Amino acid sequence: MKILLPTSVPLVFLAGFAWPLQSMPGWLSALAWFSPATCAMHIFVPINQMGASLEDVFGPLAKLMALLALYGGPNIWSGTNSAR
Repeated sequence: MKILLPTSVPLVFLAGFAWPLQSMPGWLSALAWFSPATCAMHIFVPINQMGASLEDVFGPLAKLMALLALYGGPNIWSGTNSAR
């Protein structure tokens, strides 16, 4: 909870929910894509509100899977090595 409260508001703004990514500086917009919240929002909103298919949101979905590998891979690898 101590980490969630101070990081939730900046992540909402970085995700492009309250302020469009196109209106942000380029470096900040690129930094936003390292947050799973940005990818998830760009998947959820078109599917839920606009009736998009998975094919329509393939770009953000691929980025979310890459983040899963980037953040989850080392975690899984360290967990399997500690069991030995």
